[in-house]
Amino acid sequence: MSKITVYEKPTCTTCRKVAKTFLEQGIDFEKVNYYIKPFTKSKLKDLLSKMSMKPSELLRKNDEAYKKFK
Repeated sequence: MSKITVYEKPTCTTCRKVAKTFLEQGIDFEKVNYYIKPFTKSKLKDLLSKMSMKPSELLRKNDEAYKKFK
């Protein structure tokens, strides 16, 4: 199995919970802060394809910015 990559926003509670759980379970993973290393268009398309998701499904719907511009 290849190493897991967690794309995170460091201030995100869910991201921190995932990292904590992986560490507790001894799961080898790499964290990528997407604020420091933003996704390229091709990388984002690749990830969406692998997850069989639409871009709208990635939106942080509980975030104030989403609620403001919804």
